[in-house]
Amino acid sequence: MEKIMEHHLSYVDQVLLFKKKGITGIDQNSIKFEKQVNTLKIIGYYKLKQYSYAFWDHDNNQYMGISFDELVKRYYRDQRLKQEIFQAIGDIETALNNEISYILGKTDPYLYLDFEKWCQNSGRNKYLGTVKRRGRIMGVKVDKYKIKNEELAFLSQLQHQVKKSNYIDVQKFERTDRTRIFPTVWLMVNTLSFGQSIYLVKLMLPDNRREISQKLFHLDIKSLIQSLELLNLIRNICCHNGDLVDISLKTMPKVATKYRKYLNMDNGNYPHRLAIVIISLLDLMYSLNKKYDFKYLKRTLNSLCKDTGRTQNYLAKRMGFKDKNSINALIESYKDKRAITFYPDGSYIYR
Repeated sequence: MEKIMEHHLSYVDQVLLFKKKGITGIDQNSIKFEKQVNTLKIIGYYKLKQYSYAFWDHDNNQYMGISFDELVKRYYRDQRLKQEIFQAIGDIETALNNEISYILGKTDPYLYLDFEKWCQNSGRNKYLGTVKRRGRIMGVKVDKYKIKNEELAFLSQLQHQVKKSNYIDVQKFERTDRTRIFPTVWLMVNTLSFGQSIYLVKLMLPDNRREISQKLFHLDIKSLIQSLELLNLIRNICCHNGDLVDISLKTMPKVATKYRKYLNMDNGNYPHRLAIVIISLLDLMYSLNKKYDFKYLKRTLNSLCKDTGRTQNYLAKRMGFKDKNSINALIESYKDKRAITFYPDGSYIYR
């Protein structure tokens, strides 16, 4: 792989460095060279370089099959991809917060302040972490001390979030209510980060967790939490303008066997790539809104497979799909009717 730049280079020299490493379409005497230099000023050498790794040829020790202009297009297509995904994650986060506030606010809008009344406070909670005992993997033991520590940590952070919130109704509460530090649960959830919302679900009593996972998202709680945590990671990548199209996941949510036919299974395992993110996103969005329009997401994913010297299937496989056609087939499959499995306790899950 290309060595890290250790000396100061002008923007012109940075563009020429791309050329030296095999990026085509760069000519210092051409009319568009100045435009290419200005583009690099905006994006930055290393930011743009992130999107070139898919074209690095280890045998020749240089980039193959990509021009500078195509590389810039790839960067901006990833920007559009992040916009589409960020919007969908926002809908999921909002729905999750609404359900949290609905469950915790049924009997008392301030119930959430007393963790012992709505949190799992005995036994072991595997969603808060695991420990190994006598060769067995077990959930973290929860008792009144653990729950009180969680409560104090949460409320300490929440008071700062309430004070700094730009949410109009929270600001009104903060200015006018002189007796309470914390607002009602329906206002409180609007101050949470996505990660905090997920953590509240982990803390809940099993029945409340089940109500959110099965009735709202039609998933078992383990699958839901894994998918939510993955989307929280993706949300942060979108916010900080990271490279999403080339993402490689360290941990993954459970993936249903029925998706294998759409995925790059060349090594016999599920790919730790963008395709898994797309599946998690579609699973959750389909549960919330069966009419959600994925056409722009599909169009953007397809655009990321073209306009380079690499084959379209090669680029689709790098994203974790079986081939380019599988992108469309996967997304279209969500329009099919789903089977519903009912359980004795009255719960159900879409499959």
